Order: sequence, then structure tokens, then C-alpha cells
Amino acid sequence: MDNTGADNPHFLLGELGLPLEQEVGIRGRPAQSDARESIPMNTTRLHALFTAAAMLSLPCGAGAEFGDIVMDSFVKERGSTPVVFSHAKHRAQFLCNVCHANLGFAIKTGDTRVEMSAITEGRYCGACHNGKIAWAAKDCKRCHVDRAPAKDRPPTTKKGERVDWVELLHQGKINPRANLEGTVKQYRFDLDIDFPTPKSTVKGVRFSHAVHTEWLSCSVCHPAIFETKRGANRIVMEEIARGEACGVCHMRVAFPVVDCTRCHSVDKKPG
Repeated sequence: MDNTGADNPHFLLGELGLPLEQEVGIRGRPAQSDARESIPMNTTRLHALFTAAAMLSLPCGAGAEFGDIVMDSFVKERGSTPVVFSHAKHRAQFLCNVCHANLGFAIKTGDTRVEMSAITEGRYCGACHNGKIAWAAKDCKRCHVDRAPAKDRPPTTKKGERVDWVELLHQGKINPRANLEGTVKQYRFDLDIDFPTPKSTVKGVRFSHAVHTEWLSCSVCHPAIFETKRGANRIVMEEIARGEACGVCHMRVAFPVVDCTRCHSVDKKPG
């Protein structure tokens, strides 16, 4: 199947010379696990934990790429095929904030029950897919597919090649809307927060609000995922791998946290 052409945003971005990240290719349905046991924080065990999280991310039935969501919570009981939602295709056109703050989609997988009746009433997907902003949701097979359409899947030339969305936004090669109509400007909150680590051999983490609020509003993370009080959030890697805290997005839609140095970059202060 041909992955090139005007209908493929990934091909077009590639032709523009988009920045790419070298990441481990974790594909398919977001990892879900109810395990809560504590795992000692050492390199071998932690690597095994993230490998397990990657395995849990493999697609089941529908063909999906990293960042796609396979929506199959209740469609099978009705004799329908799953819906494969492409985050990449939508993210090139709209900020995360549009769906996860304005349209009512929960940031956590499985927390939003999307019914066709709601879509036809203009809610959820129907707020955009109404024949005005995007094509109307009238053809069932356009969303309910056994595999994600080739034009919705990024063509891969190297294992783990992914789009660097932040750099793409900064270079002005995409200009996603902050609301459906494109009439508002996204608020950018410029504040860094340092998270020290207990081990002297592990660098600290500097969280950039600016980078995140370019895509998301404060209400998406606060207070449902993180409390707004400094020091009130205990964040450990095991929880992230289970899809909690930072792992609600990372390991699922945003870049997977398999490169430690990507976040752990702050040198320890002497003494």
C-alpha cells in the first residue's frame, strides 16, 4: 500500500524536512496494568519494567502505531469493529488541549465512553466531524476498521523513527489550532520545576511547564493527575511505566520514557 501522497500528513511533513526523534518503536494500544507491587530501583529491574510496559503496548486485533488509541471497550459486544484513533493525524491540526480540555475527552485511557448517539448530537468526535470542520461521521467503515488506514500510519524507514512534535511546532512547520475554530491563542506558562533524585548517581529532572502548556491547558494535569502544591507529588519510575503520573501521556502518546537522559539532565549540586 502506498504511504505517500497529499492525504498523508506524515509523508508531507517528511517532505518538509521535519525533525525526527530516535525512539524505541512502541506500538499500539496504550499499556494498562493494575499491578501495584514495589520494584527495587536498579537499572536491570527498571529496564525490565519498561520492556514489559512496551510489550503491553502491542496492538490487539487492530493495526495501530505508537500514539494511536484502539477504542474497543464495548464495540465488540455490538458486533462492530474497533475504532483506531490516530493521535498523530489530529495532533498536526489541533493542540491536545482542544480535545482533552474543551471537548471532554479524559486524558486517561478508558475514562471516556464515546457513544454514536453523543457523536451525532455534536459531542466528542461529533464536535468536529460534522461536515463543516471535518467530514461528517456517516460512513461507519471510515472509523470502524480492522486496521488503521495506511494514510493514517506514519511510514517508517528506520526502527523507532518518530516525529519530534515540539521541535516541529517551534520551527513553525505545523500550526495546530488552540480551539476548533482557530480563534484563540494558547496560553504558555513559563515555569520550570526541578525534581531531585535520591541517588547521587542519577541526575535530577527539570520539568518545563512552557513545553507542556504549548499543547495542554493547566486543567488537563491539575488536579486530576498532579496536585498543584510544590512537593506534593511523589513520582517514581515504576508508576510512570504503569501509565500513571507522567506515564498517562508518555509511553502512550508523547515520547516513551526509555531514554533516561531525556528527562534526567540536571546535574547534582556539590555538597
